[in-house]
Amino acid sequence: MEAYETNDKALKARERGNALYNQGKLPEADTAYKAAATLTPYDPLPIANRSAVKFEMGQYEQAAKMAIEALALSDQQPDDKKEKLQTRLAKSYLYALKLDNLKATVEKMKDGPARESLTAELRDLETFKRSDPAQSNVRKQILDRIPQYKPALDNATGYFPVGHDQAESFLDSDFHSICSNNDLSMLYCSIGDARHLYVTLCEAAMLVEEQKECFRSLHFTALDIKPAVFAKMLVMLELAAEFAAECVAEVMAGITNDPQSLMRWENSRLVSMTMAYIYIGDIYPRFVHEKLNKVLFRLAIALENSDQAIFEWLHIPASTRSQILRCVKHWQKPVYHLHRIENVRRKIGKFIEERDNRFLVFAHMMPAGEDRHEIPEGCEKDAKCFNELMFLPPPEEYMKLQEPRLAPLLDAFTSESGDEDAGLALDAGLALDAYLNSNWITNVTLIDPDWESQTEAEELAQLEDPTNENNQPAMPVNEDPIRTARDLIKPVMSCLWVAENGGAISRVAILFETLAMALLSPRFTSMLTVELISGEMNDFMERARYNCLEDRSEPVEGGPDPTRFPKLFDRIHLSNIPDYVGGLLNPLIYARPLLKHEQQSDVWFASQLNASSFSSHEHFQAEYTLLPCESSITRHFYLKRYKDPVEEMHGPQPQFFQENYIKWTLQHVEPLPWKKLLSRKELEGWLYSFFLKICLPYRRFTSFDHGGNPIYAPLNVTAFLRLIVQMHEVGYPAHWLSGMLSSICSGSITTTTRAPRVLVADVKDVSERYPIKPINVVPWRAEFSTLLSLWRPLLAFGLSISDRRAIVPIGEIHQCCITFGNFHAITRRMPHFMMVFWDVARAAPPRNIKGVLQDDEMGDSSNEAKLIRDGGVHVLTTFKYVAKTRSASFWLRKDVVDVLLDKSGPGNWKAFIYRTDTWEKQTGGVSVADELVVGEGWLGWHFEMRDKVEFEAVR
Repeated sequence: MEAYETNDKALKARERGNALYNQGKLPEADTAYKAAATLTPYDPLPIANRSAVKFEMGQYEQAAKMAIEALALSDQQPDDKKEKLQTRLAKSYLYALKLDNLKATVEKMKDGPARESLTAELRDLETFKRSDPAQSNVRKQILDRIPQYKPALDNATGYFPVGHDQAESFLDSDFHSICSNNDLSMLYCSIGDARHLYVTLCEAAMLVEEQKECFRSLHFTALDIKPAVFAKMLVMLELAAEFAAECVAEVMAGITNDPQSLMRWENSRLVSMTMAYIYIGDIYPRFVHEKLNKVLFRLAIALENSDQAIFEWLHIPASTRSQILRCVKHWQKPVYHLHRIENVRRKIGKFIEERDNRFLVFAHMMPAGEDRHEIPEGCEKDAKCFNELMFLPPPEEYMKLQEPRLAPLLDAFTSESGDEDAGLALDAGLALDAYLNSNWITNVTLIDPDWESQTEAEELAQLEDPTNENNQPAMPVNEDPIRTARDLIKPVMSCLWVAENGGAISRVAILFETLAMALLSPRFTSMLTVELISGEMNDFMERARYNCLEDRSEPVEGGPDPTRFPKLFDRIHLSNIPDYVGGLLNPLIYARPLLKHEQQSDVWFASQLNASSFSSHEHFQAEYTLLPCESSITRHFYLKRYKDPVEEMHGPQPQFFQENYIKWTLQHVEPLPWKKLLSRKELEGWLYSFFLKICLPYRRFTSFDHGGNPIYAPLNVTAFLRLIVQMHEVGYPAHWLSGMLSSICSGSITTTTRAPRVLVADVKDVSERYPIKPINVVPWRAEFSTLLSLWRPLLAFGLSISDRRAIVPIGEIHQCCITFGNFHAITRRMPHFMMVFWDVARAAPPRNIKGVLQDDEMGDSSNEAKLIRDGGVHVLTTFKYVAKTRSASFWLRKDVVDVLLDKSGPGNWKAFIYRTDTWEKQTGGVSVADELVVGEGWLGWHFEMRDKVEFEAVR
């Protein structure tokens, strides 16, 4: 009777567990099954049930352990139940990547589809493991060869040597809690004019000299995609060192009235003025240019001597060093007519007019009490000269020494005069204008050497036409140097002596004099290391995360040891680069793994390009993450937004405008407990919507002229794979993720989500669900399965793909190249392009392709479109494009390439480039069979081809 009651209780516990399991309440189901197993310890069924629960929760080692226990008690169980347990045991080992256990289990399984599939999976995994046991080679190869974004059709990137934001020290009040006796490290991406770095160095040196309790060491990694930024920085640092040396010589010799002492004093002040003019001036006096040329000459020699450090605290990797040297040498050449001073001043004039118009439009948005047009005391004359004649006058004492002819012209121009003297004032302005055009020179550090080297000779000749006044210099200009001078020194006023009524040049000069003396301090520089890296932001952060930075090799003589540089950072500053490369996803995916301290380390970034498109932070977050609430973002990415009180605005503008930098702080990093995970249905809905957004972004404007603030959509399919990796780290079961990957590889996903139906998604949009529907994604299958085959060795979990042909050995993935004919495309710099292979034997390619690709209620449902979608078109979002040769290179699985090349088959494939903003065709068709150049496989990296030159150009 007692045994019967025990069995009855066990049966009821199992039934309760089954009900809870079917409701998705897995921890509660496990508790019920555990109770049943305790009551009937020799019954395999509740143990098998617990194994199923653990498997579904992604706890594969526990699932395997319980499956083994259940099998040991299953002698009397039917064969189908034992086979089910063995299959679950094998899949547990597969998803946990326990290959030896998987092999032993598969060998014991009966012949059948399950064993055949698992044997193939095991064979592939062992092959991958033998080819690259450490996985480091494949990861580095992916980073080197597979782009992270869709390409632009113009390879020139923007050069921004002039900043526009308030200079801020990294050592702010929020940072003091982690300063005390710690090794501090900071990463600054898109360093630009380095204003934040300079003021931080000044403040840090002050803390050290005052012997306040602070850091033990201070490391900066400065990153920018443009090497010219670092060339200008080295110019400033070299001049600062020269200024400090002159000051030391003055002190050592004693300040007297002898000629040598006066010469040293005069030279130090000229160096100071030179630093200021180079930093904020668009044009400068001839003496500045002469001093700059001497510095460029010295720097060229120093950079060519790659075995010697330039400063003992500064590390410049060899790859960055060579790029900086190229810029330095370019600036030593005569400037093109396009960049002559007359043209530059004309461009400044147009920018001033635009600046003033913007101020009138946006003045109501400024915080209360702030006037961005405020002219600091002592800068009134500077403002008049700049706004009317587009130059900054030097201080009087230097003008008398260096440009005595300028002083009377300037006095006549700036003197107060009544209406009766208007003619005299006009004459003075004309005379001053002529003097500047004849005697002053364009600031060559504003010229982008990359742009000039990449511009076609024919285009450059047209731009060089001196009779065409519409030609504008292709260089950035400082449209408001008065504001720059004010914003630059404001955060470090406490450690600067600013001359009363000092002009803009004097104010900036004092900052760099302070910086020079800071870097002269042995005590401070012994704590300091600075690393300069020319590269793309997300690429650097991903390489740093996975120890793939080749630049951190052995030190050069007299420099810091880069092998000892920090791998994690207390603060990461992304500037506004996320606007262009994926928005909020950048700090979440790339920056977070490089943060050091939970609850303290943070990442900063600004939304400047398109802030007016968002009504709130929640709106901004929804667009870029497709998650409906901030708490969900924090759970899935371990970052929490720091909510800082903001100043009230005059007008009824949304709160999102009010924040200068958006800050997210690192939270505790560990897999989420089961109850905090999304359900499988919710996870699939979110990730599928992300995949569809990458493949089918909403139509968007191609420039500011067509609707204001562009929302970039640059992500390619690799972003989805990176998100999958993140979700596994968060704690989502591998078989959930594998199931989604398998569905995409099959060419069909069944989902309640859709491709975006609005340009900027809000919380309501990302929460919207539609009738469940299978959606055809065959056009992206070739690319996705190729990329998944490459990523497979790097995944921390095993895959079970329903179609065994979907995954290929990486040696069967080949690099290909194809060249397009001449074509015209607007806004080529936007990363909104894709390559399309179209079977013209089925249908002619449309001018606008989105309807054909979109398999939902908004797409083309005709039979012809269905025929094309189901194998008549292949879309690539991951390819590199070289504008000079109009060549595109990409990696693709060989079986697909063979079909594209097969002239004897039914297809007739042509290649096109389409836009993904307007979805319109940009090029004519190129015959794939005739023009595609195919190289050897991923592991070979050597080529047998008709035209190797095309590959070398793209590589």
